[in-house]
Amino acid sequence: MEIGEKIKIARNNKGFTQEELANQVNISRTAVSNCKNGRNYPDLKTLIQISDTLNISIDKLLKDDSEFIKNRIRQ
Repeated sequence: MEIGEKIKIARNNKGFTQEELANQVNISRTAVSNCKNGRNYPDLKTLIQISDTLNISIDKLLKDDSEFIKNRIRQ
């Protein structure tokens, strides 16, 4: 499962809209949407904020998302 889908599930479990999550971690709603759709991935600082806000470990967010890992290795 990709990171965007994991964030969506955790966000829904917390009852947050994309807008509410975006406000919590100081990013745009569009950035949340792009992550959900696999267009962009959050940077590490934002990923930590999302992890803290949604009470989901970074390990859980990143595991099994080979596309995210592949893109990060290239950078």
